[in-house]
Amino acid sequence: MASTSILQPCSTFEQIRKAKEDNKGIIVIVGHDGYKSVIANRLRDTLGATRDYSVVDTEYLSLLETGLPELRRWASANSLRRLDGYKVKVVWALGGNIVTSRQLVTMYTVFGDYRQQIIVVIESATITHPDLQNCFGRKIRGITPSDSVLSVLSAVDGAGTFLISTKIDVDTNGRVLQPFNVWSGERVMLFGRTGAGKSSVAHMLTKGSLDIPSEEFKHGASAKGVTVGVRRGQGRGWFVTDTPGFGEARGRTIPTDEAVEKLKTFVSKVGGIHSYYIYVLQHTRLDRYDESVWALFRRVFSHAKENFCIVVTGQKNNFAQEDIDHLAKGFEGCKKFIYVNFESPSDDQDKSENLVALRKKKANKSLERLEEELANMRVTDGRCHINNLSHDRLSYIKDTSTARVGAWIQTEISEWLIDIFQRYVERPTRYVTSKARGRDKMDEDFVLLLQ
Repeated sequence: MASTSILQPCSTFEQIRKAKEDNKGIIVIVGHDGYKSVIANRLRDTLGATRDYSVVDTEYLSLLETGLPELRRWASANSLRRLDGYKVKVVWALGGNIVTSRQLVTMYTVFGDYRQQIIVVIESATITHPDLQNCFGRKIRGITPSDSVLSVLSAVDGAGTFLISTKIDVDTNGRVLQPFNVWSGERVMLFGRTGAGKSSVAHMLTKGSLDIPSEEFKHGASAKGVTVGVRRGQGRGWFVTDTPGFGEARGRTIPTDEAVEKLKTFVSKVGGIHSYYIYVLQHTRLDRYDESVWALFRRVFSHAKENFCIVVTGQKNNFAQEDIDHLAKGFEGCKKFIYVNFESPSDDQDKSENLVALRKKKANKSLERLEEELANMRVTDGRCHINNLSHDRLSYIKDTSTARVGAWIQTEISEWLIDIFQRYVERPTRYVTSKARGRDKMDEDFVLLLQ
């Protein structure tokens, strides 16, 4: 074990943010104990290293959780996918007096064939293992906490770079074409009401700015709804699925029953692994309908409760305690609430240079907050597939008589009469019936009624 354990100066998220701003080479330090931070801090104290490189000291690689889901969680918690498209150099700081098979397997799983380029800094001069000798790059032995790290810096200068690529290859139907690895983008599923801002969240995650065009995610300020089907896009370490909004009014882009069918098709035919299931809520809009949709999704994706979070759009200031209490009551069982404000200059007639710059700054801060809060959830991937759905599957059921009456009404009475009927007759009836059966057993027909 290392004789000294030095804590990281700040979170890995902050280290990566600074490294990207500094625009230098990036050294990523990995390891299994405090020796890792010893080497990271010695490099930071070395003039040549600070001149040419930014050093990112990651959290420990656990030897108790060495499977792919756990190692993907390690990459997520360290926000390493924010380095998508960056070339980094890797130093493995190997403390203690032995090297174990678990350590070697973990490094192979994380870095694959690139392990031949990794610089291995070894605290003990006596550690030996055939796989360590043959399967990794240059080894520098006997570097104690008090020794110079100039030899390490020299080895880093001559080492190859590791390109962090988070791209996921999919076919035209959205099916993944190759197995996931540690660096594959984090998959996010967005759902919520129409006009809540799902497309804006997807746009920001994958592009980093609403000013950068996105063919996959169109966004708008009205409640009219712009997502007419399941849309997927990726970028910046994120693979985002934007689902159709619930509660679309008649005459708008997509009716609720069609939205449900599209979501059912996605779940049953595409499926896949997701790290986050995010319910997007517009600020000040929480009502009984949101609570009902939330209850439905909790039942449908019962295997992913730890992966749920609520993102509130249009929230300009931090939550007050009463806001958190209100959200916690409406979204029972959810542990994470995040606020964002992704205003676009197009949302206002005033497009002065100062206003545009201010809004961009606020949007960037919101994006950083969102990404950091998601990383802090420290979740592993949950599988979204038809076989994992609870018995309360997504459904939109109408008996034949109701369907016939609805068809006759639609052809014989104007749209405003239909809306009045649904708002003041059908919805209240469904609500009273569901309430009588108990809040937790609310009829899915009520949940999916047009709003």
